Amino acid sequence: MTCHLQPVSGKEKAEGRGSKEKGKAAASLSDEEGAASAVSFEKLLLDNPMDRNIYNAYAQSLVGEKKFDEAIEVYRRALLLNEELTNNKGTPLSEAIEEVYALKNFSEAMEKEPSWGLAQKISFTGGELVTNIPQEYSAPLVQDLALLMSEEKTLLEEILGPPRGEEPFLKISVAGRPEEYKDLWKEKNFSPKRLSSGAYSIGENEIVVFFTGTDVRWTLAHELAHCFLREYYIKQPSLFLDEGIANYISFKLAKAGAKPLVEELVGWLKDLRKEGKLDMALDLFPAWERYEQAPETEEKMEFYLRTWSLTAFFREGGNAFFSKFFRDFLQYELEMGPLSRKDVENYFRGNLPEETARELDAAWGQFIEKMDYDNI
Repeated sequence: MTCHLQPVSGKEKAEGRGSKEKGKAAASLSDEEGAASAVSFEKLLLDNPMDRNIYNAYAQSLVGEKKFDEAIEVYRRALLLNEELTNNKGTPLSEAIEEVYALKNFSEAMEKEPSWGLAQKISFTGGELVTNIPQEYSAPLVQDLALLMSEEKTLLEEILGPPRGEEPFLKISVAGRPEEYKDLWKEKNFSPKRLSSGAYSIGENEIVVFFTGTDVRWTLAHELAHCFLREYYIKQPSLFLDEGIANYISFKLAKAGAKPLVEELVGWLKDLRKEGKLDMALDLFPAWERYEQAPETEEKMEFYLRTWSLTAFFREGGNAFFSKFFRDFLQYELEMGPLSRKDVENYFRGNLPEETARELDAAWGQFIEKMDYDNI
């Protein structure tokens, strides 16, 4: 199973802490818990009335409780202070309000839909979609899916060469209720501790996705990349290749519908750079080891952001030597895989002498510092 990366959200971000379960589809809080959360955020705003991060976290907490009108009101409070706010980066507040309206409209529409037991099967070229979301959402999703799959195959061929395998038959399940999504997750034997907004079942060509009413192509692009990589190129890709390619493709092909998520992830990447955690590119390997030892923690996010930014740099950094190094590595893995973490590390260190590795550190760091939503 592979799961897609998630941003930090809610109160943990407002207070500068990490979270083991970032952005997951959680059930609503109880009324008492919700009230306590609201009081906590109001206290934070008393001390930091101009910090947009707190408004963001407050509103998202209310969204998690399905208190959409209250979330909109929090964003409107921030909008009145727009020019005076600190940490006022990322998605414009007006767009954040529009997204909450979209979440509200979908939530209300789902109240009229049947349970998952009566979900429909919708055929498309290459597979079937099982869902109980309203038709006004499922119909465009099926149309977008065909285009997305075509774009993914084209980009993968550009990166890895002609496909070596046959077209898979995909089974994609899209749930619109948190409780039904959790049940679906268990039914497919995914780990409850790794609940996220999407996952791909290796060997089964099954993808499960949680739909909230906003664009879900980013999640689908990520999970489809895991599937196509295995079906067309290599059955057991290294974790670096697997997540690097999946993250790169989802950012390249589906960022337009996931602007808040993408901006948050770019911001997180830059924060790690400022904290000195991304000074050396080959620290990828101790980060990889930490992730393998503790996959439920923030080590996952650091590793995912490393694989994405390194893949993007090798592909688009404008350095002919490092672009060739990456192409050679990809062909090496396709021919020699499966590769372990140690195998990949030996390849990198064996082909990047110390002086060249330092050049990589500098060029990669400059690349990260220039990254933003418009140029990734």
